[in-house]
Amino acid sequence: MNLYNANQNTYISNNDMHIIEAIGEDSGARMTDIARKLNITVGSLTTSMNSLVNKGYVSRKRSE
Repeated sequence: MNLYNANQNTYISNNDMHIIEAIGEDSGARMTDIARKLNITVGSLTTSMNSLVNKGYVSRKRSE
């Protein structure tokens, strides 16, 4: 199932929804922690996160 966001003219996939759910409301979540929660590699998560950033569903910032 894909959901369509008419405002941004983008689709969100099941995979995207799982990632958003894993992030939850923890705005300080690290990529390593999210990948571990989803049982995927950080590289796979990075690819998916880049797509979500481009679609405007999430934002990223480097940890300090």
